[in-house]
Amino acid sequence: MKTVCILDRNIVSDIRRYLSSEPSPSINLARSFDKPSYVISTLLSTVEGKHTRTQTLSEFHEAVQDEAKLISIFYKHAQVDSKYLLSNTLNTYDALVRNIDNKTKQYTPLITMVKEKFNLKNTPSLKNARIIEDKIVDFAHSNKISLRGVTGICLLSTVYGNSDSRKVLKPEICETSEEKNRAAYNTIYDLEVVKLLLNINLTKTHPDIKFKFITRDAGLRAFLRTISGSRLSKLSHNMSGDQSAEYTIDITKELYPSLKKDEDRLAFRERFQSYF
Repeated sequence: MKTVCILDRNIVSDIRRYLSSEPSPSINLARSFDKPSYVISTLLSTVEGKHTRTQTLSEFHEAVQDEAKLISIFYKHAQVDSKYLLSNTLNTYDALVRNIDNKTKQYTPLITMVKEKFNLKNTPSLKNARIIEDKIVDFAHSNKISLRGVTGICLLSTVYGNSDSRKVLKPEICETSEEKNRAAYNTIYDLEVVKLLLNINLTKTHPDIKFKFITRDAGLRAFLRTISGSRLSKLSHNMSGDQSAEYTIDITKELYPSLKKDEDRLAFRERFQSYF
């Protein structure tokens, strides 16, 4: 069985520092996957970029070439999966980078509002959590922002006490508009990573290939693990042959720790299914 290791940006940064003879104390994590049974991909790192904002096409093209070169030098035994990115830069940019740009424009107002209006560094009481939920839903509905996807799940599970979701949301207050936009981009990018990895694992056509996300971000890794039991509920294709997936994520006490009683989770499930 082949395992495709999809490197996060912090892992690629470790490799870059190591090859530049700079201190790289976490390099052993990247090195541990240098085995013939592994295939190394920088897809997610390249899509994120280094600017904490949406990349231009020329910046993305430069990142593709730069990171392909980095992993080709570093990995001696593992296979390196760079051919697709190198030969399909424009298609990948249109499909992934532009999507993140659209999601950033869509969700930044909601994420910024939640961070500024509610103190989510600590878990609110169940009564206050319900009040916050209603205010989030009202704001999302008024601004035609969907809460049915991974972003809505992250926000609402943070409200209901999920510490891993909180680490992804990063509810620190930002002072300037630039800081707010940068923080929102980081959160949205992380959540798009989660969605992409869910889609990859739920729609893969080769059962003998395993996908593994490599990151030092413990919160993101734990949040992904919490919802990894998702089930594919619908797979569709458009006229161009592109496929889209819908999946079911259960309302569990692990994902929503404050909803301790079955009746609380059932009531929340019914509300969530009615959300836009």
